[in-house]
Amino acid sequence: MRIIGQSDLLLQTIADVLQVPILRAADAATGSAVGAARLAAVAAGAVGASELAVRPGTKREFLRVETASYEAILHRYRGLYRRLEDIHLD
Repeated sequence: MRIIGQSDLLLQTIADVLQVPILRAADAATGSAVGAARLAAVAAGAVGASELAVRPGTKREFLRVETASYEAILHRYRGLYRRLEDIHLD
């Protein structure tokens, strides 16, 4: 899974929780702006869509690690949620 993001902690947490490797795109700092400009160029007819179908480079890969701690937290959360779901705040 390729994600544009700057936070190492966030990307590592996503990899751990989803249990999949996460790739940080090489242009993560400007990716959204560059993507918008590329789409605008296609809309204006300056370039064809096929010219933009280039896979971005990878700057860093975040591999999943043992997620037992997340599973324990999720189990506690689900138990708490079941006990609280009948409470309604008006």
